Amino acid sequence: MRIGIFDSGLGGLLVLKNIRAIMPEYDYVFFGDQAYVPYGNKTKEELLERAKLIFTFLFEKHNCKVILLACNTTSTNIYKELKNWVKENFPDREIWGVAVPTLEVLSSVPKNVVFFGTHLTVNSHVYKNEMEKMGKENVVEIEMPELAIMIENNVEVYEYIKSFNNLDKNVDYTGVLVCTHYGIAINDFKKAYLQIKNWILQEDIVPDYIKKYLKEKNEL
Repeated sequence: MRIGIFDSGLGGLLVLKNIRAIMPEYDYVFFGDQAYVPYGNKTKEELLERAKLIFTFLFEKHNCKVILLACNTTSTNIYKELKNWVKENFPDREIWGVAVPTLEVLSSVPKNVVFFGTHLTVNSHVYKNEMEKMGKENVVEIEMPELAIMIENNVEVYEYIKSFNNLDKNVDYTGVLVCTHYGIAINDFKKAYLQIKNWILQEDIVPDYIKKYLKEKNEL
């Protein structure tokens, strides 16, 4: 089986690396849409049309059986629309997002959670709303609109990341990076947010979720 990994740029490579490490038996095709990065400041309509073009390419030209949206902006804003479009146009294929695996892991974390994401991801409030349904009382969202493109351009990001730290210094938080680009700068996040004792990175949790899912479908 061939699996497509789709992201707006470099962040998806971390996800691909970890997926391939635990499931080397599959073929993988990575599509990083660097020509259109950053996704976080685009409209939903723009993202949907762009994703349709890329998915058609991956399904038809590379014969991908499934595509993983290793991108929170698309996973939280246009996933349902994309899933319906794929069902109608490529009924024998499927797509996966990163939001569901992330929320599954977060169900067991303490109540103080901080999400770091792009403009569109944060303003979708998908993660915050789901966490509040779980009874998490202190959920913070921090929008970092320029960070993905800064990481993409390989510029210094520590001071930028630190500038958003208005968190209570006396509270122990769990930090969740809901942009796969941000994992590239995890050491800067750790230095800038000393009050965060536990970090969750999607490149660490999504591969295990996918392996479990495929095993349940008897495709492993």
